Amino acid sequence: MPNVIVTFEGLMLFSRDRVADVFDVGLLDAKGLPGIPDHFRGITVTPDPTAGQNSLDDDEIDSLLSGGNVWNLDVVDATGNVRKGIKPRTTAATIDRLDTDSYQHDFAWLMNMDELHRTSLPITPGHLKPIIRLSNGLLTTIFKTDGIDLLRGAPGSTTTTRFGFVGETAGLEINLQANEALILRVGSTTIFEVTVNSSIAIENVMPPMPHPMPGATDHFQAYYDLLFPGIASDDRFRLELHTPTEPSPNHPAVTPKTIEPFKCGGITTGEGDGPLG
Repeated sequence: MPNVIVTFEGLMLFSRDRVADVFDVGLLDAKGLPGIPDHFRGITVTPDPTAGQNSLDDDEIDSLLSGGNVWNLDVVDATGNVRKGIKPRTTAATIDRLDTDSYQHDFAWLMNMDELHRTSLPITPGHLKPIIRLSNGLLTTIFKTDGIDLLRGAPGSTTTTRFGFVGETAGLEINLQANEALILRVGSTTIFEVTVNSSIAIENVMPPMPHPMPGATDHFQAYYDLLFPGIASDDRFRLELHTPTEPSPNHPAVTPKTIEPFKCGGITTGEGDGPLG
């Protein structure tokens, strides 16, 4: 069993850097968008870390960006050496999005934008703040949404496709060995350092508000507005809960289990040969 678990919830983008052999996760700075509530970033470490802060709110994350937009989450030994080794959990060649197996935790449950649009999509830089480089661990899916439909096209000529379950909360499982620590740094500044039996929650979510909100803009549109604005509005996918409800095989113990509108979960994109912009 892993002795450190990192969870990722909210608007963020994952991408593998083949050259550095790491995964980047960029938190989408989603504020001021029409019809979409502002989302706020936060990082919480439980229990208190051995060094650094145990929680950061959106303002504190902004202040740390003065030290750089690229942060590093590394497993480091007592002499300062970084132990690399990160991969996604892959037990199935392809994901069956109608699979109700609650033990299926492959990372591929997250929506891949390149696969969705069947082309490599360029990412508009400047909206992922910060970008955290993950160099060790096993990337997984922890929670999935209820079943969703994809809608595409102009009003009056919309095509609806049953899509299935989608990754809502991702996880990173890490096994620290003796004399190792998991350290989040920006430049030479240590934000936190933990040893064993810790959980770290990285979030980029909206404040609590009443749900469901039928007819409101789904938060998935924030990705198009900021990262993929070149995609025409009629070519963008919109997300709706499927009717009748298809209960998630892996849902968080909260009510409502899947909010509407959504999706406030992470997405992925194709592999690259450098860090996210």
